[in-house]
Amino acid sequence: MRLVDLALQVLICFLISTLFWFIVEFRRRNDRKRGPGPTLLPGLGRVHDLPLQHTWFKLKEWGDRYAARGYYRVDLLDTRFFVITDEKIAYELGILYHESKRWIARLMRNPDAFQWSLEDMASKVMCALTWDDPNQSETLIRSAWALLRQMSPAGPITNVIPQLWKLPYIINPWKQAERKRHDEQIAWWLERLKDSKEKWKKGELRQCWTCDYFEMTAAAKLDRKMTLSCDYEAACVLGMLALVGIFTVAGPLNYWLVAMVNFPEWQRAVQREVDTVCQGSLPTLEDIPRLPILRACIKETMRWRPNVPTGVAHEAEVDQEWDGCVITKGTRILPLDYAFLRNPIKFPDPESFRPERWLEPGWPTYREPLTQFPTIRGMTTFGWGQRQCLGMSLTQDEMVVACGALAWAFHLECKAHPLTGEVFPVPDNKCNSLLIVKPDPFQMAFTPRSQARRLEALRIWESANRRDLKERKVRLEDT
Repeated sequence: MRLVDLALQVLICFLISTLFWFIVEFRRRNDRKRGPGPTLLPGLGRVHDLPLQHTWFKLKEWGDRYAARGYYRVDLLDTRFFVITDEKIAYELGILYHESKRWIARLMRNPDAFQWSLEDMASKVMCALTWDDPNQSETLIRSAWALLRQMSPAGPITNVIPQLWKLPYIINPWKQAERKRHDEQIAWWLERLKDSKEKWKKGELRQCWTCDYFEMTAAAKLDRKMTLSCDYEAACVLGMLALVGIFTVAGPLNYWLVAMVNFPEWQRAVQREVDTVCQGSLPTLEDIPRLPILRACIKETMRWRPNVPTGVAHEAEVDQEWDGCVITKGTRILPLDYAFLRNPIKFPDPESFRPERWLEPGWPTYREPLTQFPTIRGMTTFGWGQRQCLGMSLTQDEMVVACGALAWAFHLECKAHPLTGEVFPVPDNKCNSLLIVKPDPFQMAFTPRSQARRLEALRIWESANRRDLKERKVRLEDT
């Protein structure tokens, strides 16, 4: 009987202690000094309310409810987030032509493989810029997809329950899988640097970022302060530069196709502008100032369907107080780009595709001169502060060249069944749930604007390819 009484006393003490802890923790987590936000449960925060798929919709919903001052706080298990929904607070090259010509020729020959060829085009640009070797494209795409899945909220369960990551390695399948992916990626990057160095020593490596590194290292000699610390670091830096340039371009290009099919009046407007300005030729970077409609459609595509809707979190390095709220060290400060780009004051009718908001006086976003604006440079999509994306200019150049080439070459349309004539619509609201999003697979038709334009596209690519092969051959013979 005494054992039963003792067990009952222990149970009562445990329940009282748990209740006391729950009350104290509940009050601590929901302290008004931490800022506005949803009610947080001890130990959980609001992780039970956040879906694994399309998390930005829920984050935006919380923002609409709690972020009257442009921000709110939320905990997911033991990870603290300070979510910014007002962007004002967050403020406190020849290779392109070559690969766009290859891409247009591929679409002429095999339009059904457009989504694969789109990623391949973006990857080939990055491989050529980094290692002067577009043939590495397929491996780079696989490597990029593996990393993207690993780092996304919809990836491994450890991204939602980080405590699982602390399990011992021998019983931690997530850490084992990531170690394998990481080691394979690093080994491939080192192999690329080694092969490039051999070509550079022989004089076979054309100008690229890796060539720049070798030349800087040779000039610096033993003074490593002037360049990267070692080849290992260089291989990783160069490899990551190549990797991140794929989906940051391929995603917006996919959504450009979705927009042009669903809003054909804007497709026709872009075609008319390209025809008038370029007079039958493929658009070039020199034409950018005279193509405001093309630039407006590109920018509106990236606003309407942002590439990184959740934004990329920054971590508070020290405890600080801002606007009366205490932001403790380690808090993840999340600039929610989906909310920035849905601000109805700055973007009236935010859910609609309205390129005219960048072209017509009277819209809050209109800026002059139209030879300079609109531009995607400086968009919230590219992040903030020291870690703002370095590739804004490259992304704009790629988008203008690629989208301009599409407008020059094709009518972009919904695909119809060859027998029944049934039209397959292109959905504008279906996408994956990774950190960098792109539309779910869809079907569409690439109809050459004329037979003459089709033949011209093939001729342009064959001519460009011959020049490239000849240049490589001459360089090899000179060596």
